[in-house]
Amino acid sequence: MEKKYKKYLASLFGPSTQGSRPLLKNYLRVVAAIFVVAVVFLFFLFSMNYSLRSFRGNYSGFLRISEKFVTESNPLFRSDSCPLLFENSDFEKGTLQNWMATGNAFEYQPTEGDNLTARRYPLPSNHQGKYWIGTYEKFQGKKGEIPGTIQGDAPSGTLTSTPFIIVEEKIAFLLSGGGQNKRKKIKSCGYVALEVEGQMVLKTTGMNTELMAWQIWEAKKWLGKTGRIVINDVASNRRFFYRHLNVDFFHYYRESAIKKGLIASQSGYDGQFFYFMAFDPFLNKFRDQPRRYYLIIDEPAYRFSRIGFPLMTHIFSLGKAELFPKTMMLLILFSHLLGIFFLVKIIIHYGRNPLWGLFYLLIPGFHVSLHTALPESISAAFLLAGLYYYIRERPIVALPFFATSILVRETGALLVLLIIIYEIFKHKNIHRALILIGSFFPFLGWKIFLTWKLFPLYGWKTLVFSPGDFTLPFSGFIDLYKVILRGDYFQPGILPGFFYPLLLILIFVFAFFFLKEKCDFLTLGLFFFSLLSLILNYKKIWCHVDNGVRTTYEVFLLLIVVFISRRHDGQPRLKYLFLGLSVLILLYDLFFSLLASSFKAGFLISP
Repeated sequence: MEKKYKKYLASLFGPSTQGSRPLLKNYLRVVAAIFVVAVVFLFFLFSMNYSLRSFRGNYSGFLRISEKFVTESNPLFRSDSCPLLFENSDFEKGTLQNWMATGNAFEYQPTEGDNLTARRYPLPSNHQGKYWIGTYEKFQGKKGEIPGTIQGDAPSGTLTSTPFIIVEEKIAFLLSGGGQNKRKKIKSCGYVALEVEGQMVLKTTGMNTELMAWQIWEAKKWLGKTGRIVINDVASNRRFFYRHLNVDFFHYYRESAIKKGLIASQSGYDGQFFYFMAFDPFLNKFRDQPRRYYLIIDEPAYRFSRIGFPLMTHIFSLGKAELFPKTMMLLILFSHLLGIFFLVKIIIHYGRNPLWGLFYLLIPGFHVSLHTALPESISAAFLLAGLYYYIRERPIVALPFFATSILVRETGALLVLLIIIYEIFKHKNIHRALILIGSFFPFLGWKIFLTWKLFPLYGWKTLVFSPGDFTLPFSGFIDLYKVILRGDYFQPGILPGFFYPLLLILIFVFAFFFLKEKCDFLTLGLFFFSLLSLILNYKKIWCHVDNGVRTTYEVFLLLIVVFISRRHDGQPRLKYLFLGLSVLILLYDLFFSLLASSFKAGFLISP
C-alpha cells in the first residue's frame, strides 16, 4: 500500500530533472508541493467567500450586471411560452386577423423582418418572431417587394383588436416610435391604449426612438373584464421627429425566475457579458436578427471571440441558466487549483523549491478576475498546463491545453507563437512546431464561424476585430497621471492608479535584464508581454485601473516562471532584487489595490 502511495505521489508531481534523487525520496519537497497547492486554493476560496457574504450567498453579485440589462428589454429573459392575449396578438400570422384597421397607416402591415437593418439603421428594431407593426414601413415579404421600403410618416389611422377577456395580472408589449414632445407641450403623436368595457384605462406613448422596448401594464384590477387594444397613429403633427409607431407582441407577462434571482448594479462590468453569452454560446437565438445581440453584448465580435469561458459555463451547468453564476465562479475558483498545480510541477521540473509557488498569490490580476467573474485565471491555468507539457517535451499533450487557453483569452497565443518560433529557429524542430501550430486551429475555426454568424454586422472585419487597446509606449500611463493630477480620476482608484504602472515599469526592466542574460521563449514572452503592458491606452484600459490590472496578469505570471527557470547560485543579487519586487507587489495587494480587503480575507485577516 505504501509503495502505491509513493508511486502516486511520484506520478503526480514528477521527478526532479535537476538532481540525482527522485522527488519520491524527498518527502519535504512533496509535503511542500501539497502545502503550496492547498494554501493557494484555500486563499482564493476564503477570498471568494468574503465577497460572497456581502452578496448574501448570491453568486450573481460577482458578475456586475448593469441595471439596464436586468430589464424586460433584455431578450434573454423573455419566455417563449408567454400566453397571447388572443390569437394573432403577436402578428405572427402575417395578417391583421383579429384586428380592425381604419385610415391608411396599416395598409402594408404587419411588416416582415428587420426593415430598419435593411436600410442600414444602426440599431435593430428588436421585434419578436417574424412580423411586427411599423407604420413607417412598406414591406410585407411579398413577391416583388424590396426590404427597407417605406411608406413614410404621412399615413395615419387606428388599429383595434378583437375583444378579449383579461385573465392575468400583467400585459406586456413592445413599443417605439413617436412620443411626447415636452418642449412644445404637445401630448403625443400616437399611442397604444387598453380599453376596458369601452373606456380607455391605460395609454402609453413611444420613446422617440426606433428601438422597441418592453412595456408592462398592471391589469390586476380588470381581471375577468373585456378589453381591447387600440394602436393610434396620428401622423399629421410635423413638430415630432418620429411620426410613426412600431409595435409588437401583445401577451400576458410572467416575470422570469432567473431575472428575479439576479443582483443588479448601477454600472456593469465585463463579467455580465460572459454570463449573457452562456445563454447562447453558438449564436442561434437571433441567427436571423444578429443585430439584436447589441441588446445584450456591447461588442459581439469582440466578446464572442472569447467563447471558452461561456461555453464551459453552459456545459458544466448542463444549460441551466439558474446555475450560470455559481458555475462561473466555481470554474474560476478551481482554475486556481489547476493553475498552481501545474506551476508547482514546472517549479519542480527546474529543480526549485515548491514554496516558490506561493508567489502565485501575489498576481494582482487574479484577484480582480475572481471578484468580477472574469476568466483570466482559467486561461492562465491551461497556459501553464500546456507550458509544463511542452518543457517536458510532450507537444501533443500540450496542444489541447494551449488551444483551450487561447479560446478562453486569445492573448496567450503570443506565448505559443514565441514557442513555435523558438522551435523553428533555435531547435530546428519543424515537426514539433507544426504540432504546436495546431493550437491555433480551434480559435481560427471559431473566428470563421463567428464571422459567418455576424457577417451582416461586421462583414469580414470579424476575423481581425480589435478593441483598440493600444497606443504609443507609456502614453497610457502619462494620460492616467494627468487625469489623477487634475483631480478628475475616481477617488478610490488614485493610489492604485499611481502605484500599479510603476510595478509594470519595474517588471519591464527585469524582463530586459533576463532577455539580455539568456534569450529563450520564456524571456521573450516576459519581454513582449511587459512591452504590451506599456502601450495600453487610457481610454479603453487605464480609465479604470482594474482594467489594466487584469489585462496584464501574464506579465506577473511569466515573471515567476522566468525567475524559477534560472539558476541563481552565482547571482544572489538577482534573487534579492526579485524578492524586493515581490515585496512591492505584496504591498500593492495589501494596501493600494481596490480589492485589498478581499486579499486580506484570503489570509483570514480581518479587513
